[in-house]
Amino acid sequence: MLDIAALQAAFPTLATLHSSSLAKPKRAAAVPQHPRNNVIALIENSIQLLADPAYRIQQKRTKKEIEPETCYKINGDGTAHISLTYSKQKLTIDNGKDIISVPAAALPQVLEKIKSQVANGVLDTQVSNIHSQRSNLMKQNIAVKKAAGQLSKKAA
Repeated sequence: MLDIAALQAAFPTLATLHSSSLAKPKRAAAVPQHPRNNVIALIENSIQLLADPAYRIQQKRTKKEIEPETCYKINGDGTAHISLTYSKQKLTIDNGKDIISVPAAALPQVLEKIKSQVANGVLDTQVSNIHSQRSNLMKQNIAVKKAAGQLSKKAA
């Protein structure tokens, strides 16, 4: 879990929330060597986009320039909601809560602090569990397709 106490000490108006009807952030486009790198890439893309609204990344398959996916949503009331995902699943940030609410002006600093915590492995257990579940599901899907004869020998 993230060190919410340290974040709240640095940003007194920070609040944690449960999921709601907020827009889901999309996955980062970076290819990770460690599953946590996907979460770090999502945060880095978000920081870059805050600094430069014209910031774009190159899409992996088509090589097109696209707007990066973000882990935040800025509301009209001057607050921002941060929600981290891995493999389209929300990561628990603090005691079952998966959204952090901060003043929009403090968003870059909060994202930097969260990035350093993620880089230090704070969310590794959750990310690894999701990664293992996803890997097992992919293996099961391949086995089912193989059994049904829907998979070519090259793809297997």
